[in-house]
Amino acid sequence: MRKTSTTTLRAWFLALCGILAFEVLLPAQDAHFSQFYNVPLYVNPALTAVDKADIRFAGAYRGQWEQAIFDPYTTFFGMLDTKIYPKYNDRYFWGLGVSFLYDVAGQSSLGILGADVNASFTYALDRENFVTIGLGGGGAQRSFKLDNLSFGKQHDGEQYNPDLPTGEDFTSLANFFGNLGGGINYHGQKTGKRTQLDVGAAAFHINRPNQAFYSADESALPMRLSLYMRPLLQLSDQVDLPLHGLAQFQGPYFEAVAGAGIRVYLNLVPSREIAVELGGSYRFNSIGDAIIPHLQFLYHQWQVGLSYDINVSDFSVATLYRGGPELTVRYAVTKVKPLDRVRLCRLY
Repeated sequence: MRKTSTTTLRAWFLALCGILAFEVLLPAQDAHFSQFYNVPLYVNPALTAVDKADIRFAGAYRGQWEQAIFDPYTTFFGMLDTKIYPKYNDRYFWGLGVSFLYDVAGQSSLGILGADVNASFTYALDRENFVTIGLGGGGAQRSFKLDNLSFGKQHDGEQYNPDLPTGEDFTSLANFFGNLGGGINYHGQKTGKRTQLDVGAAAFHINRPNQAFYSADESALPMRLSLYMRPLLQLSDQVDLPLHGLAQFQGPYFEAVAGAGIRVYLNLVPSREIAVELGGSYRFNSIGDAIIPHLQFLYHQWQVGLSYDINVSDFSVATLYRGGPELTVRYAVTKVKPLDRVRLCRLY
């Protein structure tokens, strides 16, 4: 009985420490996605319109530690991008995209609500090699609520009294700031096959915006550096090997995700393609973090991805290995273009 009690107390203690730590650390860290390969504009502005689609819609939902701790973290991301072809040149095209992010966490409902506009320029070196540069910028509001928080000065000497003043004097419960980012991407593809590769780097929060709630304080959001690779190897007519790797650095924080899958095409009839993908990833830092199995369904213009983080870090004693689910949805529109418009600039 004592052993069970000790284990339970330890779990709750670690959960409380984790919540308090993340309440403090979150202002200096961006949200993250296990299926980063399905939210390209969040990884690099230079991935804007780098796709076979002419118009692309994508969205993601992530629930961090759902059913594991008191206040799970919830994240939504949405994006839309499109290609813009020049009339008299077939060696390049432009990309334009918009994205939004909503992320809320903890008992204070500490959250970010932001939107960005992205623009890219893709140049075709030849039919199989493309280089893209991209820029992104926008604004975000960071806010929190006091309703569910308690403070030391609300203890009257015997018990907690929510009617007592908090003793805190925040200048504002919300702060708006601007964001700037940019990146570069290389896209390679094998003509007549599904084999392709994207590799690139991006930097976000280049302007180091101040996100402090006290007007007299300075709390600069650290720049986030993103490095990634997304190879896709066609093994046979009906089988592909998708691979992915990501490393992100933001101030003192580091995250890396690497994984692979097997994609099997059940139908290859044009406009009726059907494929199923099964795979997994591992997110790690200095101590390891999560094992992430994933399942994807592809039907012509639609793609749906499901994944679940199985927490294997030291915090698993509190989360019971339940990291949380993630769902991504993508819809693509490909227009039929005259042959004189696609002599070189076509991504497969």
